[in-house]
Amino acid sequence: ELRGGIDEKYVGDLAERLDMDMDRRVRDCSSGMKRKIGLIQALMHRPQVLILDEPTNGLDPLVQQTFYQLMREVTAEGRTVFLSSHNLREVETICDRVGILNQGVLQAVERISTLKQVRFRWMTLRVANGADASAFERLAGVSDVSREDDSIRFRVTGELDPVIKLAAQYHVIDLTYEEPSLEEIFLEYYGEVQKRGQA
Repeated sequence: ELRGGIDEKYVGDLAERLDMDMDRRVRDCSSGMKRKIGLIQALMHRPQVLILDEPTNGLDPLVQQTFYQLMREVTAEGRTVFLSSHNLREVETICDRVGILNQGVLQAVERISTLKQVRFRWMTLRVANGADASAFERLAGVSDVSREDDSIRFRVTGELDPVIKLAAQYHVIDLTYEEPSLEEIFLEYYGEVQKRGQA
């Protein structure tokens, strides 16, 4: 009401989707309810640019999913969302590009898909009659090799050709391939920055 010129129907729609009772007094609301009110206030006038800081803190998982859907709708309309969050899964869900800050200095701005391609991936091989884990450890670009029963899991950086050729020497029952999470990329990137600083 203080803002004025608001589409009341849209406010009602946001309140319904975020499961917020708009008849409650703010001082009687929990922190999660206050977070919902803040989101409604941020969205209700359909701004061209949204700047959000840890927007889903205190929200239950179902409301978080609704929030993610709202953000997809905002960006589909051509509007921009700047999101500051320590929840990297949330960043991965909402954002197309990510900026990585280290001690207040912007270290990189990349598309999430690009960061994932240039870093590393995890592979798990399940083989009949076991496999020699140490053979995989000796391959260039392979690290963090672990073995459990008939499975070998490892991290691969660079080309997969040497891994595939070695795996072909075994009876492979199953092979899974996982992209790293944004959190793993983030930690890897900071590790590289620290190494460069010490060099």
